[in-house]
Amino acid sequence: MIELRDVTLGYGSHVVVAGVSFRVERGEIAALLGPNGAGKTTLLRALLGELKPRSGHVVRDPKLRIGYVPQVDVEGSFWPMRVRDFVRLFSRDDVAVETALAGVGISELADRDLQDLSGGQRQKVLLAKALANEPNVLLLDEPTQGMDVASESDYLDLLEDLHRSGMTIVLVTHLLHVALSVARIMVLVDRGQTRVTSVREIIDGKVLDAIYGRPFSGASLGNSTVLVPDRRPRD
Repeated sequence: MIELRDVTLGYGSHVVVAGVSFRVERGEIAALLGPNGAGKTTLLRALLGELKPRSGHVVRDPKLRIGYVPQVDVEGSFWPMRVRDFVRLFSRDDVAVETALAGVGISELADRDLQDLSGGQRQKVLLAKALANEPNVLLLDEPTQGMDVASESDYLDLLEDLHRSGMTIVLVTHLLHVALSVARIMVLVDRGQTRVTSVREIIDGKVLDAIYGRPFSGASLGNSTVLVPDRRPRD
């Protein structure tokens, strides 16, 4: 669906990422994972076509239709408006609007004011807005920001449902557990470089130690593996 070939990106005289190459295949869930400030959102802007590479190429499928959910302050970024009216701003097709609201499970909120919703509900509104244009690729920038544990789990289940329906998803996050919950492919972003890897390699190897500068330990929790950074022992 989208491919970066030896891409270098930056702002002004500052290079953010250099020599980046990776490909997102149709039907994948890929996570751009790394520390704050590593360049994840910059890469997402290149995928969107908002940021032109200094060198290299961004190749897109001619049939690509992108739905974008930006990183926002979900507590203060909305003006007084009903949910349905907000989503309708991004699609002229009323049927698509209602389908998007139903698809993310917020039809009952359609006549509520945006400012009266919780952070998790607002993030679902933003996802409905992206889906109202009937995309075949979703690009999500820190979509679980500001959510409590239950809302986050519900949102990740929703992404899994969209993936099963055939949606291609690229997710930017600095939260390791979020990436491991849904992504099949990991693009690790670290000091201007990227590395494409799998969930298994992250769990079994020392990849995270190098990126985050401290060792990680794994523990089994039901059918899942939880990775946490080792803490210094207390006095």
